[in-house]
Amino acid sequence: MSKVKHIILMVLLLTGAFVLLGFAIDRQHHRNCESFEVEFVGNTELDFVRAEEVKQRINDRGDLIIGQVMSEINTEQIELDLMNLPHVKTSNVYKTIDLGVKVVIEQRDPVLRFITNEGVTGYIDTDGFVMPVRSAYTPKLIPVTGHLPLTHEAFSAGRVLDNELLKGVWDMVAYINKDEFWKSQILQLDVDEKGEIIAIPRVGNHKLVFGDTQDYQKKFERLSAFYDKGIEQTNWNIYESIDLRFDDQVVCKKRKI
Repeated sequence: MSKVKHIILMVLLLTGAFVLLGFAIDRQHHRNCESFEVEFVGNTELDFVRAEEVKQRINDRGDLIIGQVMSEINTEQIELDLMNLPHVKTSNVYKTIDLGVKVVIEQRDPVLRFITNEGVTGYIDTDGFVMPVRSAYTPKLIPVTGHLPLTHEAFSAGRVLDNELLKGVWDMVAYINKDEFWKSQILQLDVDEKGEIIAIPRVGNHKLVFGDTQDYQKKFERLSAFYDKGIEQTNWNIYESIDLRFDDQVVCKKRKI
């Protein structure tokens, strides 16, 4: 019997709590907003979107927020509007119990920057979405240049990894970014007219010929072994190119004297 009484008591307490919460929320709807906060989650080192810009965009659409009646603030519409910003991955806007509005933003995290031969430049993020550059903020990333199937229309196309070449390059750069040595050693990737990859290293006056992106991990493993055992016995600068296109081989072409 005591167990039944305990359950009844808990139900009554919970019901009372919900009634009080509902009463507080109902009263809140008719009062003015007193605080407005923007928070960033995810990679907080990114600076594509700034808090003052978010607030200004919301104000420009007609929401003053501070001093506005809480019931007049349409958080869903604000969320949808913020999602139109090309550097925003997710937005969550909600009202707080203390008469505030909070905006939580996650920015798109770029993997690489691309610069095509036609002059189209931008970023591809961790989800494969294209986003434009911002003059006020330039993250340090490996640039991918050359013959890339990216036009200005790509910025409204969303995810671009259906293209085999772009998917391969994106995978390859993500691999480089996860390895401290390669991240510091590889300065740039260039795509030629055949869709083959040439990498420019930081150390050594040579180019690294990868060919297509197939088996790029094995190519990096062969290059690593060559750097460790082969090139240390000679000189980083005597080679014009190091070719990794052939299975189980590293083909070096010496520079003409």
